[in-house]
Amino acid sequence: MTNHNVKNDVCLYEVIAWADEHEISSEILPRDKAEILALTSLNLNKTKLKELPDWIGELTLLETLEASDCELTELPIFISKLTNLTELKLKNNQITELPEWINQLDKLTILSLENNFLKKFPESLRNQKNLTRLGLNNNGISEIPEWISNLSTLEGIQLRDNQLTSLPDSIGDLPNLDDLYLGKNNLTALPESIGKLHNLVFLWLHDNQLAELPSSMLNLTSLRLLDLKENPIKS
Repeated sequence: MTNHNVKNDVCLYEVIAWADEHEISSEILPRDKAEILALTSLNLNKTKLKELPDWIGELTLLETLEASDCELTELPIFISKLTNLTELKLKNNQITELPEWINQLDKLTILSLENNFLKKFPESLRNQKNLTRLGLNNNGISEIPEWISNLSTLEGIQLRDNQLTSLPDSIGDLPNLDDLYLGKNNLTALPESIGKLHNLVFLWLHDNQLAELPSSMLNLTSLRLLDLKENPIKS
């Protein structure tokens, strides 16, 4: 791929041509070099991109990058240069894995990967220190790793519509968690440690295979919503 360095006027024309080709308005992507370089947010949703253009790596002030409802299959390494990113939203693509360099985005607080082709919980997230919201709905994930407790800043996890059969004991070591979405999986039991989630407000467990609940759930004093629809829970 040609290296489109937006700091070069000639390549600026290429950026503009790319934007025009993909019908991206000037409100989203300005046609002025200084304004492009000053961007803190870029929304490329529904552009049907198969790959991200490499000049995005030059937009080092970006804090939010959205490219949902496209046809992306991978994240290119130049995204690792966007070290000011706090939000990365890539819903409804065809991404199969997250690269190791994702841990270089150490300011990331929101990561949305719903409706992709992930088969494993991304190992490359294990050292994220600021992540608060993680969206992994509708992938093919069958296991949550024990190291989930490393992500101690997490406030919300979306794992609806995956292939989970159990939860690790370490799920209880997420002190800030307030929203846990686990509907439409194959869970047959919950660990006693779930009772340690004292800040949990929303717990979605519908459409699983739960026959009973751990007594420790009585400790969830902040809980306001518990969705247990479509489970074979004994009365």
